[in-house]
Amino acid sequence: MVLLGPQGAGKGTQAEYLTDHFGIPSVSIGSLLRAEIKAGTELGKKIAADVDSGKLVNQDITNAIIAAQLKQPEHADGIILDGYPRDLIQAEALDEIAHVDALVAIDISDIESVNRLSRRLVCSKCGKNYNEVSLPPATAGICDKDGAALTKRKDDEPDAIRDRLQTYHKETEPIIDYYQKQGIVARVNGEQPIVEVHEAIVLELKRSCGIEKARE
Repeated sequence: MVLLGPQGAGKGTQAEYLTDHFGIPSVSIGSLLRAEIKAGTELGKKIAADVDSGKLVNQDITNAIIAAQLKQPEHADGIILDGYPRDLIQAEALDEIAHVDALVAIDISDIESVNRLSRRLVCSKCGKNYNEVSLPPATAGICDKDGAALTKRKDDEPDAIRDRLQTYHKETEPIIDYYQKQGIVARVNGEQPIVEVHEAIVLELKRSCGIEKARE
């Protein structure tokens, strides 16, 4: 399952909900890349160089990281991909190594994206996202999951967000049509309360893609 949406659409949060609902682990490409950087590996140094220069991470590196994840035993029954693929080249690469059952497209306006990201907080340790208004931590400035400090990302300034949105509309949105031709797109309005977005996703997965939670 692939999660798609503009910056601030809540993909990470909905990935957690879907993991709980379907019992399938989710993987964020952003978290995987940050982990490589933090580990200081040779690959991590290359990723850091791209990030520091403001470039998108090299396609071959990103594809290789996802391919390695798909081979892990914990993903034998499925995986929820957050942040990958980001363009048609990656979508085609993914189709060569895995069968995509559904694309969940979460729609929000550019104005909503800027508003949300300007209030975003990120755990300095695990990368979990919060929002000062819609999804605050239980204790201000502290991650609920591991107690680490919450920070603001440097690229969450309004001008930087708008630049990333332009890239999303140009390079990432065409993926929706790519998967729509395969009849596996569940599209929802992301400007609803978090739980309502989750419920809409579950409903659309069943209606549009024929996917529903297995009976226990």
